[in-house]
Amino acid sequence: MAALTSEEKQLKVKALKDSFTILKEHSTGLTNEAKLTNIVDLANSSAESSSFTTKISIASLKQPKSRELKKLKKEIDVFRNEFKQRKNIVNDKSKKEINRLNVIVDKNTETIAKLLHNEMEQENRIEQLENTINKLREERNLMYMRLSKTT
Repeated sequence: MAALTSEEKQLKVKALKDSFTILKEHSTGLTNEAKLTNIVDLANSSAESSSFTTKISIASLKQPKSRELKKLKKEIDVFRNEFKQRKNIVNDKSKKEINRLNVIVDKNTETIAKLLHNEMEQENRIEQLENTINKLREERNLMYMRLSKTT
């Protein structure tokens, strides 16, 4: 921000701070909206920007020279680091939960396979027993017929 009036510098810093605050609030779960480019873009489209002689450059945030901008840059860096840590914690928790659920699914799949196998064996056993019963009935009927012929 070369050769700016004190008032314009203050307006630009205020616009950047306001933009950072808004984008920080819109950052959710896995998406960090408070990136330097987004902050600068929002500040350049704010109500205060109509009174700027030049637009705010991203370089003024990347390598700040004034005390206010250095303080803001530090706040942005702290937020970014905290956001990364939160995101990693969420990812780690999610990964652990997914792994735990996959183990449960594998165990349940194995149990279902065993039960289906047992069911098939039982159906085969029932079919064999029904065949045996039918053969025995036929033999019994034949014996009754032989006995009835002899008497």
